Amino acid sequence: MRPGETFDRYTIEELLGEGGMGSVYRAYDSKLHRYVALKLLRTVEADATKGSGAQGAARMLREARAAAALTHANAVAIFDVGEHEGNPYIAMELVPGKPLRAYVGDETVSVAHRVRWLRDVARALAAAHDRGLVHRDIKPENVMIRDDDVVKVLDFGIAQKTASVKGRAIPTDAAGLATLTREGALIGTPLYMAPEQLRGERLDGRADQFAWGVLAYELLSGHPPWRGDRRSHRLLAEILTQDPEPLSSATRDVPTHVERVVMRALSKALADRFATMEDLLLEFDPSRDSAEARRPRLAGEPAPARRATSTPAPNTVTGGVTETPERPLGLARTARSTRGRTLAAVAAVVLAFAGVSAWAVRVSTARAPVAVTSASGSASQAPLASSAAAKPTAITDHPPPETSSSEASTAYLAGLQAVRDASVMRAAGHFARAAAADPALAAAHLRMALYAGGLVETEGRRHLLIAVELRGKLTERDRGFLDAVAPAWLTLPPDDAESRRRFGALLARSPGDLETRWLAMEQDPDRRSQIAACARMLAEDPKFAAAAWMKASLESELGDIDAASTSLDQCLAITPSAASCLRIRAMIHQGRGECAAMEEDSRGMVAVERDGYKAYDFLARSLVARAHSFEAVHEALAQKWALTPLGTRTQVRLTDEARLAILGGDFAAAKARANELAQSLASVASESVHAAAARLLVDIESETGHIDRAARIAASYLATRGAWNEDFDYPRENARPFFVAAAARGGLRTAEEQRLLRKEWIDEYSETSGDVSVDVWLGAFAIPASTAEAAREALGAMPPDATAKRVRLSYEQYDLGALGKTLLLAGRVDEALPFVELAAASCGALNAPIDHTMALYRLGLAREAKKDTSGACVAYARVLERWGKARPRSVTAERARDHVAALHCAP
Repeated sequence: MRPGETFDRYTIEELLGEGGMGSVYRAYDSKLHRYVALKLLRTVEADATKGSGAQGAARMLREARAAAALTHANAVAIFDVGEHEGNPYIAMELVPGKPLRAYVGDETVSVAHRVRWLRDVARALAAAHDRGLVHRDIKPENVMIRDDDVVKVLDFGIAQKTASVKGRAIPTDAAGLATLTREGALIGTPLYMAPEQLRGERLDGRADQFAWGVLAYELLSGHPPWRGDRRSHRLLAEILTQDPEPLSSATRDVPTHVERVVMRALSKALADRFATMEDLLLEFDPSRDSAEARRPRLAGEPAPARRATSTPAPNTVTGGVTETPERPLGLARTARSTRGRTLAAVAAVVLAFAGVSAWAVRVSTARAPVAVTSASGSASQAPLASSAAAKPTAITDHPPPETSSSEASTAYLAGLQAVRDASVMRAAGHFARAAAADPALAAAHLRMALYAGGLVETEGRRHLLIAVELRGKLTERDRGFLDAVAPAWLTLPPDDAESRRRFGALLARSPGDLETRWLAMEQDPDRRSQIAACARMLAEDPKFAAAAWMKASLESELGDIDAASTSLDQCLAITPSAASCLRIRAMIHQGRGECAAMEEDSRGMVAVERDGYKAYDFLARSLVARAHSFEAVHEALAQKWALTPLGTRTQVRLTDEARLAILGGDFAAAKARANELAQSLASVASESVHAAAARLLVDIESETGHIDRAARIAASYLATRGAWNEDFDYPRENARPFFVAAAARGGLRTAEEQRLLRKEWIDEYSETSGDVSVDVWLGAFAIPASTAEAAREALGAMPPDATAKRVRLSYEQYDLGALGKTLLLAGRVDEALPFVELAAASCGALNAPIDHTMALYRLGLAREAKKDTSGACVAYARVLERWGKARPRSVTAERARDHVAALHCAP
């Protein structure tokens, strides 16, 4: 076809590439107003299929289905497939950039950069193999490096559908082939073919692994591993019989582990290669192996499971120590990987927004050739026109995406406004309604994931995967955000650094877009730099309440509560109904013991977030703290449960019922609920949820004097945890030191094992920042400490700024209680007292009933040590009021009763 001609709704602009199976044109989609790579079946292909145009069309459609089934950020997207006047076609993503071939031998590209590209190619292949697809033609021509440095694997046109690609695979029969192939022909490019492919044997994913090894060798060394002419029989003989020279003989710059992986991928025998591309990836980037994976296993403890791309359950089941913060998906993953930079200051508050726009950006028609997938290789195209605005563009300044549903459009725009207004729960509700009104509205699914992923992680990930499947309906800007978040959430192992790099590239292209700047800002490891960025965004958009909200969150994390309070006042002055700002302020009130103010903010949240379960959660906490009736507390919790997403409602209810029972001293009922909770998690893959449930049981058994039972539960958790996906976001959530200490108290772990695990755990969480943060120290030393010796050891390892920082972070009840306990056990009463007083004064008894009651008991101990008899009696009396009639016994209540008797406290 010629430029200017039309094919269905597409206007042809130029021929990009040709091959034996078809032609690829750059074309303009007049319906969706975007440029695509349009692949048309050649007439010769119809001839090759025994003259049957119908058969050729059917094969073309099967090819499209095979490629469309692959939803991965590093694989080219399929937008449309169909038939026009008997000619089948596929409309694909137009990829601006250069083929990888252009960089072979280019010494200006660093080895580290090339290794990253190779890793992304491997990830795309791993995703394809997971879908049962073998590419069969991996080569530099079929890999694009987009202008923003994103890798795209092209041309799944000869991919083969197999029954399995992990381990030994059996291809499906001819009718099941989901690709465009020529029966009886040798498909692929010989230089990159595995020996079994050259021999015409059945293939699995290890054939692609071999081709990837050839590609990697060539990219890293500048030449292929085989020296024979590409069309000669000598080349085939070399591939079948000769091992390539070591990669190190061709270049000295390649890291040893990279060479080891590449050479193993080039093994001629299938059994000598990696079993899967996922296994290859784990070896290819050993820096991502956690210290846990490297340490010697404790007796009876299996290796931990890697975080997979399967959907984990939300971390809403909390055993009195942590809660899931409101946060975007990308930030949650980033917080986990940059372990030293934990966002611990606001344990139940959204710390960032991730925003995207629905505006369909028109691409300039003035462009040079751009490399795009073709029937046999690639061609090329120019960079996209810059989308930078002349002045800052607010989140609500972008038109909504195209949809036939006015209800979906209205809800979508309301969601964007709620984002700007710093009301994340309302935003989540609006985006969910938009997606329900128009299930094909990809932009709504994407924003539901980005904004609400931390609220209900299963829902967030579900919507993210839907957005991936519908990415052909996203604007180029939205696809940029999807591509940027994908390495952190849809790859194994997760690559948070790559997500940060991609967000930075988007920022460079759109510096005036406040949402793009927001996304790039939240990846910044420097919290003070983030605060400054928030201040600039707020200055440029004075109605951007979310910027004040984020600023307050970051200031809180740094311990500057006064500055945070000022930012919250600013947020609420902009938008009085900014529920997320009310939530942070309620948390501050909770920690400071300002329970009346906490109740006021909680009722404010209820008023503006009528469908937000977190508002009722805070209200229930404040009602407990202010001694409202049990009926009032239970009614608030019932409202919370009714609004909690159905998938986690049972877990949330059981957790709350267990906590209520603990507050009432009914440990038998609490244990029953906790056991029921643990049983309800049988199908949950999230380790954090299992850890919270197990910790609740350990605490109950310990408090009732059953140290042996607590030890068995802890040991069971440690032995089983390898089967779950590790998904902790903060060190304090990952309670392995706590469980090992509990097992050790029951004689099921040795002191040496405890020290070994603690060291490895500290190394794991400090490998990014290079030092031991306060939060790492709390999780490793203070929280597990239960003896004077352990407390002295903990204080010897305490970071220099721990005490000062925790004085400022006066609302962090759990940190304060752990720090106060440690100082008190070590005999440093004067230092311990302020922390113990603050922990005991907290309004958070409902969400941490055991921690709070223990803080009251320790307050009595500290006051008694200071000769404050009346103050000690008051503290002990509160313990006995709560647990004095515990069923069964309460060890803490018995000890408090002994002190009351010794002090002759008034009844």
